[in-house]
Amino acid sequence: MFKTLWEKIKAWFKAVFGPVGSIINARLTMLAGLATGAIGLMDWSPLLSLFGSSTVFNKTQVIALGSITFVKGLFDELIRRRNATDLKTA
Repeated sequence: MFKTLWEKIKAWFKAVFGPVGSIINARLTMLAGLATGAIGLMDWSPLLSLFGSSTVFNKTQVIALGSITFVKGLFDELIRRRNATDLKTA
């Protein structure tokens, strides 16, 4: 069941985006990692104290999550380039 659902999802992305669907995925993942790391570098405590809130993550954890997401996007891009036969030129 999940395999056929996954095949339908891949077919939809290929129909809508063509071969650039994996490019969009890899680049957005890298961008999300950079944004998460950048947000983690900021000191949000003055803003959060206005609302009486606090986060359960500390700065090191947020930066690590951003870095992991960025590296995952980088690997997605490398794997996409290695396996993308329809984008290669002679």
